[in-house]
Amino acid sequence: MLRVALGILALVAGLYIVVGEHLAGVSANATVNARLTTIRAPIDGTVTFAFDQIGRVIRRRQRLGDIKNDRVDNSRLSDLSNRRARLAAEIRKVKAQQRDTKAARKALDTQVASYKRGRIDQLRARIEEARARIEAAEAREREALQAHKRAQKLRSRGVMSAANLEEAKSNYEVAVKDTEAVRQKKAFLQVELSAARQGTFLGDSYNDAPYSQQRIKELELRLKRLDAELESLREQKKQLETQLDVERVRLARLSRAELVSPVNGVVWDFLANSGETVRKGQDLLRVVDCDTVMVTAGVSERLYNGLKRGDAAQFRLRGGERSYQATVTRLAGSGAGGRYDKLAIAPGPEQLERYDVLLKVPDLNFKRDTGCMVGRTGRVVFAHSPLNAADSLLMRLGL
Repeated sequence: MLRVALGILALVAGLYIVVGEHLAGVSANATVNARLTTIRAPIDGTVTFAFDQIGRVIRRRQRLGDIKNDRVDNSRLSDLSNRRARLAAEIRKVKAQQRDTKAARKALDTQVASYKRGRIDQLRARIEEARARIEAAEAREREALQAHKRAQKLRSRGVMSAANLEEAKSNYEVAVKDTEAVRQKKAFLQVELSAARQGTFLGDSYNDAPYSQQRIKELELRLKRLDAELESLREQKKQLETQLDVERVRLARLSRAELVSPVNGVVWDFLANSGETVRKGQDLLRVVDCDTVMVTAGVSERLYNGLKRGDAAQFRLRGGERSYQATVTRLAGSGAGGRYDKLAIAPGPEQLERYDVLLKVPDLNFKRDTGCMVGRTGRVVFAHSPLNAADSLLMRLGL
């Protein structure tokens, strides 16, 4: 009797669970899905993948391969390099002209300084000579004055003729003028000396000092022009170096590009082979984004109309015992095939005939070693069922 009672109890419990599950609302089918990310060629060239295993787990920023382009056009880089070489030659030329001009100016400075010292020494000697001549003229003036005075006395006594007196007077006046002329000469020499000390040479039409000074001014103007030209060339070279850097970066980007995964996920498909020549923008491989794992399910119209966004549910993998907490995030209705264009798993004909529900299941997201379970199937329970209650009881009991 006990065995019969237990059998009846087990049968009743089984029927309760089966019927309860059906009445609670269960999806006909459910699939673990995720968004697909397509890796495209950033440049033209030959692609080489780092691996060729479909299903390989990859991490964000992991290297997937690279593309090399040995035929990139570098004519602009060559042109810029040639222009830089010409500018460098022009800069060297201007610097050489600066050195030559400075050397010529230094030689002229030395020449002018030497002439100035010699001219000053000469004027000092001539002033000393003029001073001596003044003294001699003053002596002759005094002598002529005495002779004139004696002639006047002799004339008053009737001893000297009027003609001799006039001659003595004339000699005195000439002596006075000679003294004045010598003094004026000395004054002129002193003016010359003062001007020479300031670097200005007067009355020197027979020497080259003014020419040397003019040449110095010309060389100073030339140095200013060379300085301006050199500054302009340096600025051009600086701008050219910037253009060269930009061009090198551009060529580097066109010559080689590294393929890097933008997501954590699993390699879904290769659309090109290593060693193949590809074009910029060409699809190379597809990667399942395991951080966007979701569950897509098809349900009956009756169940669909009773659902809303945010409803809690549970998802179980086929053949698995664990239940995953899920949340309804999208109710797409019937004929929702277009919403699967960017997902890894397309809906089957049976699912398209039903009403589409999308659920978020955080516990199914990316795992470092296994990636994600995209493609696995199961079922979704949208309300508390007898089996859910049994699961909860077992979890509380630690079983």
